[in-house]
Amino acid sequence: MAFFSHLNVHSKYSLMESTISINELANAAVKNDMKTTALTDKHVLSGAVEFYRQATEKNIKPIISCEISITNNGVLSRMIILIKDIKGYENLCQIVSKSNMEKRGLLPTVKISDLEKMNQGLIGLNCCETGEISLLLKAGKTAGALTSAAYYRELFKGDFFLEIQRYPKTRSSLTSSSLSEVLINFALKNSFPVVATNNVHYLNKEDYSIYKYLSRIKEMGKNGGTAVRPIGNNEHYFKSAPEMLEMEEEILGFCASSSPLRYFKNELEEYRNVRSRYFPDLAAGKRSIFNAGIIIARKIKKTRDGKDMLLCIMEDEDGMYEIIFFPHAYKKNLKIIINHSAIMVRGQNLLKRR
Repeated sequence: MAFFSHLNVHSKYSLMESTISINELANAAVKNDMKTTALTDKHVLSGAVEFYRQATEKNIKPIISCEISITNNGVLSRMIILIKDIKGYENLCQIVSKSNMEKRGLLPTVKISDLEKMNQGLIGLNCCETGEISLLLKAGKTAGALTSAAYYRELFKGDFFLEIQRYPKTRSSLTSSSLSEVLINFALKNSFPVVATNNVHYLNKEDYSIYKYLSRIKEMGKNGGTAVRPIGNNEHYFKSAPEMLEMEEEILGFCASSSPLRYFKNELEEYRNVRSRYFPDLAAGKRSIFNAGIIIARKIKKTRDGKDMLLCIMEDEDGMYEIIFFPHAYKKNLKIIINHSAIMVRGQNLLKRR
């Protein structure tokens, strides 16, 4: 099983910008074996209570959140705010309500002074394309981006992340893919954490056509305004965990998401008989080994008699090691031996630790 949680998801409460109902969102999380998911509607928390009820009924941990517009130092940008606790929920409710009540233009805009006063229990994500740090980097203002990122890191008490995304095509001159590379380099150089998202606006890939019709209807009512820029590709659907982890690994070179093995701590303590750090000390084939890990790479090879076997690179808390699934075991477990899956294995053929 692969593990990932979507932290940028819009529902029908993001008026005319999503095709997803709250019930569909909760069901999608269940279908994809996701233990948590967020709801990040734009400028409103209208779906928060319904989302909480639907998610908890299905044993999904709901992350109540909101995508806000915020002005800081003359820069109008977007930010996703996620709550950590009940105090965070109270603060986010006040922030969002105040921005809507004091709305003066096309968009409800949060004042930076309000965020400073009500920052307890909150996590901030710099939106990939429209976040303040992203806009400053696109404008070539690296020093300004560093100042802003450091400011928000202090404001959120360390819980501030740079959002990264990757899509095969886009209409912008500086693509979100290349912008993600800029953000990653900036983050690595200056020690800022990153988080991979997919900016979800429709449930399935084929729902993009419905989303386009909604966008056109919304465009008709803008009266020349520029508050909304429709999405230009069909990749913003509720992707599965393996799809998202593959994208994350493609961008970063590794999976930054926390290890799913933490969910099986009790099982590991009960069944695992040798940690991988001790594999080099074991004589080959002399002891049955029971261990668990995450598949990070795999390659099909042929035996001498032409049958398929599988060579995998597994990763656990101690490092990486190789394991071979010989033909019978490979055929029997074909459906679960996939990249980014966490599996438990038993045998005598665990090879050298890397």
